[in-house]
Amino acid sequence: MKIRRLPADQRDQLKNDSENGRHIPTILLEKVSHLTHISYKDDLRRYASKYGSASFSELEDEYDDVYGFCYTLIKRTQGEPLAGALETTKNLELVMQSQDLEDHYRDHFIHSVQDFFLGSVILDYFYPQFRGWYSRELCSSPEKSVEMAWLLASVFHDQRRSVENKKWLGEEPGMHMPVSFDDDEEFLTNLSSLYDCLQRGKKLHRWRYGAHTDYHRGLRTVLGEFYKKQNHGVLSAMSLINRVKRNFDGKVPAHCAVAALAISTHNGKPRKALTAEGIFPLKIDRFPISCLLMICDAMQEWGRPHAYSDDDTRLSAIQLSSNRVHCEVAFVSTKSAVAKMKECDSVRRCIKSPKIGFSVSARVGLAM
Repeated sequence: MKIRRLPADQRDQLKNDSENGRHIPTILLEKVSHLTHISYKDDLRRYASKYGSASFSELEDEYDDVYGFCYTLIKRTQGEPLAGALETTKNLELVMQSQDLEDHYRDHFIHSVQDFFLGSVILDYFYPQFRGWYSRELCSSPEKSVEMAWLLASVFHDQRRSVENKKWLGEEPGMHMPVSFDDDEEFLTNLSSLYDCLQRGKKLHRWRYGAHTDYHRGLRTVLGEFYKKQNHGVLSAMSLINRVKRNFDGKVPAHCAVAALAISTHNGKPRKALTAEGIFPLKIDRFPISCLLMICDAMQEWGRPHAYSDDDTRLSAIQLSSNRVHCEVAFVSTKSAVAKMKECDSVRRCIKSPKIGFSVSARVGLAM
């Protein structure tokens, strides 16, 4: 594993982002500004331009700015009940960032938006492939398209991270976030049914939440076990389904279920059990949103505030070609770089993507 030093010009640009309190890097915003296919490309372009010229003196100011963008986009495309869930997430993340509640706690709010931006760039570049892998039939309806499934999966995937194994959080007004759900059995069976449908190569647009005949018992068992352990991936997926049912008169459209399935399996803790059940590795042509979320979540280490930590990490390059996505990440220390490379290697073993390769390289010498 070869780790090189960061060139001076890249270090200067990353320093400028940091000095202006921006955690979403200029290099990613530039890629966003060139989106051409996904339906909300204009929304992302406008925000990238606005954010790139902003300066934030406090983390709370940046959280409010990012929240405003996400709330408006989700409300316009999916409805207010889903968008409304973001405020509690933002508030709890600020609590975790401002108080010494957990050692080495990293930001998960701006992180989710960074995942969303990175995945949108990848999705846009390979749009014909992702559209075909997902469902051409559903993509004919803008509100159920592959990019809408990606929006929900990425923005909500860590919604319950701040309350994982912390029942005491959420007692104050505006901080309530439940960690148990009355319809958990229904949820577990339906997501396992969706997995079974996609794994068998059946058409997504013909699947219906609540009308399953077959489901994958191994996945249902694993998700059930990690629900009891209050795993934030499973809790976040359940929370999304509950919000969706309120938004769609008790129904769960397929694009929302796809997002929930991706969220439920993105976290590293269930990975060993999912592999033992033969669920991992996932094929990207059967599970494009699940694979994209795992990839982006593993790559995205840059610009994540740490409570009471001076460590910093920044994205220094993104390269896209006809068969590859490559990210270069700059670290302060070699130790941090090696740990991230190992994590990315473990995620690559969880997916099968023969037509698009995903890779990450590291640079050190980042001084902020």
